[in-house]
Amino acid sequence: MKSTVILLFLISVCISSSYSAVNQDIVFKNVDRVIDISTQITKINYKLVLENTGSKNVDSFDFVLEAETQKSVSYFSAEGGELLKSTLVAERVVLSGAEKTPAWKIVLKEPLKPKSTLNVDIEVALTGVLIPYPEQITQKEKQLVQYFGNQYVYSLYKTTSQKTTIQVGTKKVESFSKLNPTSQIDTSIVYGPYKNIAPLSFNKLSLATN
Repeated sequence: MKSTVILLFLISVCISSSYSAVNQDIVFKNVDRVIDISTQITKINYKLVLENTGSKNVDSFDFVLEAETQKSVSYFSAEGGELLKSTLVAERVVLSGAEKTPAWKIVLKEPLKPKSTLNVDIEVALTGVLIPYPEQITQKEKQLVQYFGNQYVYSLYKTTSQKTTIQVGTKKVESFSKLNPTSQIDTSIVYGPYKNIAPLSFNKLSLATN
């Protein structure tokens, strides 16, 4: 993803949706999330294995982010298929009762048949989420960079297995939240894998580097 296009926000028609209309047959069988905070623009990649556990075809699914990111999203794209070469239509939607939650309806190229899976790759870019601390320092003081997020992948659907890797870009990590299993590997912090995570799960993540 080139920085020249990240600031282009993909505006699409907002349509009404609802938590009560969530297709309970959809499961995120596996999610591998990578959060790159090594630059001023936070880039997040989701590698999803979408599973249809029901008895009817699935034509689309909803993807959400935490409400706190509402004003920070500057880029969103989705690809799907066996080789992840098909760009998927992503319509920005408004969830009834959760209007501040960034949400997209992702339309599949072909219906996902019952008891089948599909690989989906989602790219998100956020601006303004890295916070300097303290905001003002003297020449001799040390300034940290703080990142706050969710240790779980925020989703309307149950997630069977998920893992998050935060690419910090430095080994000098002052502090980070721990939710076992958690580990630091070189310049990355790895959370998970976590099993059988309920929809809309949230556990505050905080990380500070210098």
